[in-house]
Amino acid sequence: MVPMPIVNAFQSNCILRNTTQKPNASTPQIPFTPQENSSNFHQKIPTLPDPNTYNSLLRSCSSEKSIHQGKQIHARVITSGASTNTQLETTLVTMYTKCGYLEDAYQLFDRVHQPNLVALSTLVGAFAKFGMFEEALNLYCDALEMSLQPDEFVYPSVLKACSGLDELRIGTQIHSSIMKSGINEYSMFVNSALVDMYSKCGCIELAERVFNTMHERDGTSWNSMISGLAQHGREGEALNLVREMELYGPKPDCISWNLLITVFGQTNQIDEAIGLFREAQKSGFDRNVILWNSVISVCAKAGRYSEVFGFMGEMIGSDVWPNTVTWNSIISGFVQNEMYPQAEKAFSKMLRTGFEPNSVTITCMLLAFADANELGFARQLHGHIIKMEPVQDTRVWNSLLDVYAKCGQIEEAVLLFKKISSGSRNPVPWNSMLSGYFLHGCFDAAIEMFEEMKVSGVEPTVITWNTLISGCVRNGFLGKSIELLLKMQVARIRPDASSLSSILPAIANMASLRLAKQIHGYAIRSNCFSLKHTETAKKLSIFSRS
Repeated sequence: MVPMPIVNAFQSNCILRNTTQKPNASTPQIPFTPQENSSNFHQKIPTLPDPNTYNSLLRSCSSEKSIHQGKQIHARVITSGASTNTQLETTLVTMYTKCGYLEDAYQLFDRVHQPNLVALSTLVGAFAKFGMFEEALNLYCDALEMSLQPDEFVYPSVLKACSGLDELRIGTQIHSSIMKSGINEYSMFVNSALVDMYSKCGCIELAERVFNTMHERDGTSWNSMISGLAQHGREGEALNLVREMELYGPKPDCISWNLLITVFGQTNQIDEAIGLFREAQKSGFDRNVILWNSVISVCAKAGRYSEVFGFMGEMIGSDVWPNTVTWNSIISGFVQNEMYPQAEKAFSKMLRTGFEPNSVTITCMLLAFADANELGFARQLHGHIIKMEPVQDTRVWNSLLDVYAKCGQIEEAVLLFKKISSGSRNPVPWNSMLSGYFLHGCFDAAIEMFEEMKVSGVEPTVITWNTLISGCVRNGFLGKSIELLLKMQVARIRPDASSLSSILPAIANMASLRLAKQIHGYAIRSNCFSLKHTETAKKLSIFSRS
């Protein structure tokens, strides 16, 4: 028998490092026992790895997103007594984060002996990326309590969390901390995040102030400011900023042009949006599929049917091929304008040209045919959904449920409801069933479902309450609708303009001046009427004075 050569930890780590740094290297197997791994592998790896060996293995698991092997290695780290190694703790947090196991990563971070910025920035960044904004801010606060001073890699993710939660007050406090640290003096990345945060939190003046005080700007900085101006209806100033970029800054990129085309389209300046697209073409973006999709989307949302397919023909002629996003832009634009026949034709053409609809396509089409009460086409779409299974996007199933409920197919709706609500606390399918029951006069079934919803631990939302109130009014139960409005407030759900708009017919029919004045006062104090509800506000004012 040939004796097995003894390899020390240093040699082992060199071998592992060489393996894990190869571009297409598969995850190396952890050396547990001779029975678990080949003898050849054990000739190279010691059976008792040191912390550096574990680090190399865990980094490989991170890059390959191999959580199963990562957990095995973690278990071995614990049994070997190496779990207090600072570098290993950080690598473990990073491994769980990059594999998507954020809760495990959070718990590990909370227990590390010497928390550091590498683990913090990785975990906060993941929370912000996946929309877990409260968790990101909580982790930031935990880090401060641990006396960790955030750096230029942590702050942008925390500021993104503030934007997501519309937390201007916290964002301003963080800005103050950034200024005290001096990071704003040199980090374009942090300053761009500040511009973005202030813009999204509705404070464009502070965004401009940060932008104007930046010593150096890159494309991200300029685009953050352009986006902020565009979001606040200042498209003219956004365009001027692009002109400045052309003269003094980095050249406008695809994102810059896309922002402008989109905002001019949103403000119904369609010809200007098309003109900007032509300008982008001349600037070297004539074969950029994102900009083609953007201008096609603008025309579709404006209902300019002939121009949509004109641009598509021109797009193909330029050797730029439409993709699923192109078709989704066309279909969603037509659906938004209630141009359902055109949406159906576009969908059919999409299938004929060999494109498979995705969850976005199906959801758009279902929204169209829920409104149009087209049960036959909805059944065809149901067939597409079954072919697409497993469909992870719950919006698809909820939209299909909504169609069946609105079209009066209650039995089919109930079967689908049981499938998608099992084990879920999502209120959307419950709301669809409630709406369907009320729409078809099934008042008792709707109230029974609402009670079942509460027992099941699903929290009713403002949409749930509005559905109940409007359903009661529509079915003639006026007293019940006002009772529900009061219960809604007891449940700490704030009535919005839709709630008050729904209750108006009940107030008018009951001729209750006292109640009308109470609700009018609430509407004024809450400032819950936006511009689109001004007509409702006028009616409520008239009721309260009559």
